[in-house]
Amino acid sequence: MDLSGPPPAFEFRPLAAADYPFLVRWLNAPHARPWSGGGASHESVATEYGPAVAGGARVSPFIVSVDGRAIGMAQWLRFGDFPEAQRLYQIDDPDTASCDVLIGEVDLAHRGLGAGLLQAFLARIVFADPRIGVCVTGPRPENAVAIRAYEKAGFRFLRALPEDGKGNGLYLMELRREELGRRGPPKDEVYLRPARAEEAALARALDDDACSLYTEAGLLIVESVDPPFFAHEVEQWRQAARQGRMLLACAPDGAPVGFASLGLVDGEPHLQQLSVRRAWMRRGIGRSLVARAQHFSVRPGALWLTTWAHLPWNRPFYERMGFETIAESACGPELRAILAAERRALPAPEHRIAMRYRHPQTGRKRPPG
Repeated sequence: MDLSGPPPAFEFRPLAAADYPFLVRWLNAPHARPWSGGGASHESVATEYGPAVAGGARVSPFIVSVDGRAIGMAQWLRFGDFPEAQRLYQIDDPDTASCDVLIGEVDLAHRGLGAGLLQAFLARIVFADPRIGVCVTGPRPENAVAIRAYEKAGFRFLRALPEDGKGNGLYLMELRREELGRRGPPKDEVYLRPARAEEAALARALDDDACSLYTEAGLLIVESVDPPFFAHEVEQWRQAARQGRMLLACAPDGAPVGFASLGLVDGEPHLQQLSVRRAWMRRGIGRSLVARAQHFSVRPGALWLTTWAHLPWNRPFYERMGFETIAESACGPELRAILAAERRALPAPEHRIAMRYRHPQTGRKRPPG
């Protein structure tokens, strides 16, 4: 398929039993396994989709094709037909829809097809039902690739919920009928997207630019003081990019102007680094990156970071985002080790602190931003 020309013409037809081999292969593909759970078989697919094929289910699955080639699946439902899901998602209008799509073919995954596919499916299938005025979807908070595709299709963040009934968090996004056709952010707006593995090197340049602010504040960061510390830091960013846990903030022309790197510490999400180019500071970019990190961490329930306590753009900024300072004695062993390493390698070691954001327990609340 030539992706360099006009957008492909997507075709939709109802799922048939003869399509089950497609679903087995697609659900077990490397790019889909983290979100499908893997292990799909002909029997499990037939059990899940058999009622829909027989015409007795409330979910409507479709095979997506381009030029006669089946490339994936799209499906939708009406929340009013699933009262438990309606309550879980906190949906007031029963005529709200939900949809999701899967580009199953490995050679077409992560090639920018998702937004166009979503737009076509909504226009021709979902919103073709006159009852439906709103569509709400719920990718996993850690699925940055899916979130970016929905954003490009016009969906916007609605709220994060900690539980979908299957042990996963929910990053709810909404698109209204009248908004259909709006793709991505306005032309003058910074947007977030997941970094590609090969873009990890960009983080170093972004961080060097941001850290010049510390130099002006009298905190001179000298890498020769502890080279292994800084090498380990950069390797963490590379690993985050490879695993889809690095977010880039991009200018309207696509140039990255900031990043957030996420990892785990003591079994909970950890904001390893947040950096924004000096020329792009004070525009809400850092806040947007932190808010996305908070949504990412909604299922575990907490997000950790370390920072300097005495600088006005560090601890006070995070406090406004809902973080609180945590005594070192209350931190886990991995976080205490991070603090110790930072105090050896960084200036003003006496001011290094740990902070934690804890998610509200009620689903009606959401992280700020």
